[in-house]
Amino acid sequence: SARIESLRAELDSTRLRAHDASAASEQLREVQGLLRSERGEKESARKAAEEAQKRVAELTGELSAARSELAWEGQRLREAAGRQQEELRQQKLAVEALEMKLRDWRSQESSLTQQLAGLQESVQSLSAERNALQQR
Repeated sequence: SARIESLRAELDSTRLRAHDASAASEQLREVQGLLRSERGEKESARKAAEEAQKRVAELTGELSAARSELAWEGQRLREAAGRQQEELRQQKLAVEALEMKLRDWRSQESSLTQQLAGLQESVQSLSAERNALQQR
């Protein structure tokens, strides 16, 4: 009977250890699952970081190309503006020269008009003299 009691106690102890081992095994599986999940999240985060770095590099390249293009376009526009300013300066000089010619022509027109009036008076005077001579 003592032997049976001893075996029962050993059986109870074994059952308790088996239960503890089962619980520990379950906890181990949970921890392993969490570790796998964490590794997966870390891997996903690493991949996302790599993709972000690639995109940053692409955008940096695009930005650099856009800056170069803007610098080139700015230079081209400055050169065009310089040419237009020179053309405008030349046109202003041409307008000033034409205005001077116009003033000269108006001055000559006034002088010629006075000369014409003088000539018309002379023609009238000569015509009157001729008529007077013809009547004699």
